[in-house]
Amino acid sequence: MLRVPSPIVRFVRVGTTGLEFELQVFVSQLEDRLVVTNDLNRTLLAKLIEEKIVDPRPATEFKLRDLDRLAEALRSRAGTDHAPSPTR
Repeated sequence: MLRVPSPIVRFVRVGTTGLEFELQVFVSQLEDRLVVTNDLNRTLLAKLIEEKIVDPRPATEFKLRDLDRLAEALRSRAGTDHAPSPTR
């Protein structure tokens, strides 16, 4: 990675999961681009984890669809099973 011209950090946007930035650096040889990108990504991730800015554990994500149908099914089941209705 070259010191001149110096790296450029751009604030890209406010995303749904956080602020998005872009880091642009310059290399002397185009073939060095992938190695430098990999090294930068690994170094940045390690620092973000160390500073507790990023949690490296995978986050579980649930996407619920058809909640109205689910609620209706639960209501009808509660009526036939004589089970107590769920509380809110």
